[in-house]
Amino acid sequence: QGNNTPSMADPSTLQKDGKKHVNTSQNVPRATRELKENSPEYRMFIEALEPVFNWIGKLVSIHLLPDSFQTLSYLVSVLPNCDTSPVHPFSGFVVNINVSTRIH
Repeated sequence: QGNNTPSMADPSTLQKDGKKHVNTSQNVPRATRELKENSPEYRMFIEALEPVFNWIGKLVSIHLLPDSFQTLSYLVSVLPNCDTSPVHPFSGFVVNINVSTRIH
């Protein structure tokens, strides 16, 4: 359960007693299967909302989080796998269309 886990240990170096392999690929951010299957639609969606994303980025940098913006922007600029974020300075976004969900 992690009760005796060193607080500064890298998760990829930890193993459960009796286990020979740790599946570290689960920790790497990656595109979902749905996104890969609907790549053209995703691109069109991102392009259609680009002005909104840019407006939000400017709002955050000037009015909402001016002190934190540079740090947030830097952290998002070094995403794994040399990936980029269409909603910079944020690392990602979720859109629920025509769904009903319980609070996460």
